[in-house]
Amino acid sequence: MKRKTKDKAETLTRAFFDIMAMGTLVTLMGLLSQGRTADKLFKALGKYSVWRIKQMLRQQKFLGLIEYDEEDEHSPIILTNKGFTRIAKDKLKYIHGKKWDHFWRIISFDVPENKRTRVLFQKQLRRLNFYKVQKSLYAYPYECEKDIKFLAKEYNIRSNVEVYTIPNLGSHETPARKHYFQSYDPKEISQQKSTDRELFVGSEIRFAETK
Repeated sequence: MKRKTKDKAETLTRAFFDIMAMGTLVTLMGLLSQGRTADKLFKALGKYSVWRIKQMLRQQKFLGLIEYDEEDEHSPIILTNKGFTRIAKDKLKYIHGKKWDHFWRIISFDVPENKRTRVLFQKQLRRLNFYKVQKSLYAYPYECEKDIKFLAKEYNIRSNVEVYTIPNLGSHETPARKHYFQSYDPKEISQQKSTDRELFVGSEIRFAETK
């Protein structure tokens, strides 16, 4: 590879990881339509061809730094543990391992069973490590509303998706905590039930007042 070409490839890769370090949801289509956004980091990709960006992504996937579905342009591009290490070595800031505020984000969607978008949306929730509560209900311990709305918009089902915040998952509380946290104290759950109930009632009252 010629020196100039190599420098361009390295600049493109750095720009890509700068975007990933922002901690926002990034999709293949989002990267390839970089000219439509005002964000300066995405604009930095504007001088590169779609072919070159795709080649760079394939290389990072081959190196085990990212994961994504090449056949689905709406597929989120996800950093692997190796990818997070790459960012850390570059001394970039990223959102990872936030402190849990003891509230669950519930993603509820009502999309017809026969729609392919429903299958794809569920697939992405699983890839993003969301916990399945019921058929059309998934839970996540951290703030994710903006990303979920963005993903729903990508699949043209924004009006069919809602995000709620609740303090307790009932019978799913223990398995959900096991899913996300390696160490937890079951006593903490029972001790928190009364507080959760008060918070839940309070949120119901506030919700009713806003109607």
